[in-house]
Amino acid sequence: MNKFCTVAIYWDFENVRLESDQTKCLIDLAESQGRLVTQNVYAHWNQTTQRFHSILERHRFQRINVEKGRNSADQKLTSDCREELSSDTSPNIFIIVSGDRGFLPLVKKLQSQEKYVIVVGRHVSRRQLMKLADKFYLDEKLCKLAG
Repeated sequence: MNKFCTVAIYWDFENVRLESDQTKCLIDLAESQGRLVTQNVYAHWNQTTQRFHSILERHRFQRINVEKGRNSADQKLTSDCREELSSDTSPNIFIIVSGDRGFLPLVKKLQSQEKYVIVVGRHVSRRQLMKLADKFYLDEKLCKLAG
């Protein structure tokens, strides 16, 4: 762990759902990069099961509720991420959990501000996003990173 780096996780839960063990591995990945300062996860929470709420609460994620609608989680996640980017205490490393190509402009913006961007996505993630990220990890292989 680089004790001088800070890390933020911005997770599009509507695009990528992780089970409890994978969520723990996501936290482990973040903590291996530096001090974890932000853990936001975005979804329309009325449509998810209590099981997921418990998993996220156990791992200290802040659940951000978004209105039901196309790309509403993407828009809120992007807005919050840009807001944190403009703060004086902006993290050095941003982990975006999604495979949505709608995040390409956000990744470019983060990198233009000299931020290191890790994307965690699925096999169906957009190739452009996989290539643009500084690092890309498949969700199903998160736990193998620690092993």
